[in-house]
Amino acid sequence: MKKCLFAVLGILLLPLSGIATAQQSSVPASFAYNVKMGTGSGPSVTLALSVAVQSTASDGSRQAEVTVHIPWMRPLDGKRMNATLSPFGAIQIASTGDINKSYSQMQVAAESQAASGPMVQNFISPLDTFADALAAAPSQKAGTSWHAAAMQFVDVVYTITAHQQQNGRDTLSVTWASQGTGPAINGQGNYDPVAHLVVSLHSELRQAAGGQAAVTDIAMAP
Repeated sequence: MKKCLFAVLGILLLPLSGIATAQQSSVPASFAYNVKMGTGSGPSVTLALSVAVQSTASDGSRQAEVTVHIPWMRPLDGKRMNATLSPFGAIQIASTGDINKSYSQMQVAAESQAASGPMVQNFISPLDTFADALAAAPSQKAGTSWHAAAMQFVDVVYTITAHQQQNGRDTLSVTWASQGTGPAINGQGNYDPVAHLVVSLHSELRQAAGGQAAVTDIAMAP
């Protein structure tokens, strides 16, 4: 009788074990983001960030090294920076590291060192805003809406519209739009709630009504 009971329990636990393994395997140790910035029409600039996770804390935050790939900005290209990923996937640059040794004008090394971290942080600010907003989501159900601040003072309403596949991942599809006067912010993104990472986003920011938009597209490389 006991043998039969253990056999039944084993059969019941196998699917749960498989689910846990599948979820764990979807949390990547390394990944990359492709970033495109422009106005929605005309020329745009592109860069990529490679992220290598080095450790994960009990609260879900991750220590990582970020490598910047930006050939059109030689002092930054290939630069490695220490970073912290929040439990929800926002990337906070912690240190700018050493200047690229192939850059010969070392007389401006100190200035480049000081400016590069904040510059990269600004490039990915829509990703960080989106990830921070997910921390305030009351539910992962489709139809869930909530308010979160953007740019420290703009009230934005976020809405989960669906669960969908994006870049080979099960994601929450989320839209957002600012409320009231001031800068107009709107966009759409996909978020992996198991890996706790932004998978993709399209963000538009207009400082004044009817003004030209600053458009940012960020996508996790396949």
